[in-house]
Amino acid sequence: MAMGKRKRERQPAMWVTTTELPTAASHPFYRRLNQLLCEHAFDDFAEVQCAEFYSRGDGPSESAAWDLFPAAVDWLAGRSRLATSPTA
Repeated sequence: MAMGKRKRERQPAMWVTTTELPTAASHPFYRRLNQLLCEHAFDDFAEVQCAEFYSRGDGPSESAAWDLFPAAVDWLAGRSRLATSPTA
């Protein structure tokens, strides 16, 4: 038998589009949490809190998350530092 003359089975394409992938049902807790965060503009709040950090050009890091954590806890508890001012 000569080399390269044998018929072979070809492997099927391994490309899968994202539309063919199954979607998992999200957990009701996280759906509700995302809804509440969106209703209360938490993304805007977080951006304001992080603005100074990003303006320094440091970029994201684990320490930045810990810097934002107390402000996020205050926001979730309704004690937003942005909503209160010393003159009010």
